[in-house]
This record gives sequence, C-alpha cells and structure tokens, in this order.
Amino acid sequence: MTSGKLQIHSLGLLWLLTTVYIVRVASKTLSSTKRSSTLVIQRPRFAGGLLTIPLDGTVQLIQCFTKEVAHGIIRLQYGPKGKTLVMRAANAFERKKWIAAIVDSLATHRASNVATPTQTHGYDSLAQQWAQVATETRQFNAEISGLRVDPEHRAAHCVVC
Repeated sequence: MTSGKLQIHSLGLLWLLTTVYIVRVASKTLSSTKRSSTLVIQRPRFAGGLLTIPLDGTVQLIQCFTKEVAHGIIRLQYGPKGKTLVMRAANAFERKKWIAAIVDSLATHRASNVATPTQTHGYDSLAQQWAQVATETRQFNAEISGLRVDPEHRAAHCVVC
C-alpha cells in the first residue's frame, strides 16, 4: 500500500492538501480470488469528499508539460467519460514514487486480465468450480472402489470379509 499527502487541484482554483492511498481490494465477484488496486483520495467535504478510483483499464497517466514536471504535477484520466485528476507532489522524488506505484498497479491489472479469460458475472468461474468438484468426486470414487481389505486386517466380527 502506498500512501502520502498530495495536493489535489479542486474546483479549478484551489490546491487542497489531501491524503492519498493506493490499496489492494478483493474483486466484487464471489468466486474470483483476483485482487485489484484502487486509488483512494480523502478530499474535504466541500471538494467532493472521498474519491475512489479503481486502477483498471479506464485509467491513464497523461503526459505533462516540462513546467508541470518541475512543479511535481501528475495527471490522471479516469472513468468512461475521461475525467481528469491533477495531483501535485512535494518534490521530484515523491512524484516519481507515485508515478511508479500507479504504473505498477496498472501493469498488475493488465497482466491479470491477460492471464485470465473474461468472465460473465462469475458464472463461467462457477461452472469451472463445479466441473472440478465433479472430477475430484469421480476420482475419489474410483480410488475407493479399487481398495481391497487384506486378509490379515480382517475383523473377527465381519461377515462380508
């Protein structure tokens, strides 16, 4: 988890000092064990309050001008409508740390999407789980039916053996 204080450009006029976190959250589907990252910004209430941005395919880092880089500005475009979030770090080191954390979170999300096929509301995953349970049950039944009792381990009161 990455956290720190950044200034957020708000209402087109103000720079507000806010606490910003990048946290890992569990996926919303019950059958999925995949975790993703979310950018959490605790803005003052008059500036919109708590803002959570899932770091997924809708988030992009926008190229900044040289002057903006010197001022430690980070621009993110997020959401289906392409809203822009402007953040300002205290120094160049802090800016690089946040950009690296955001890029790492975005890369993790993209890698997990490539590795796992898309699922429709968890139904595909549920079907795979049931198929796996059925296969394991068949294997267990085959192992049980193949077991034999040794003559030396027979019980005295056992009629079948």
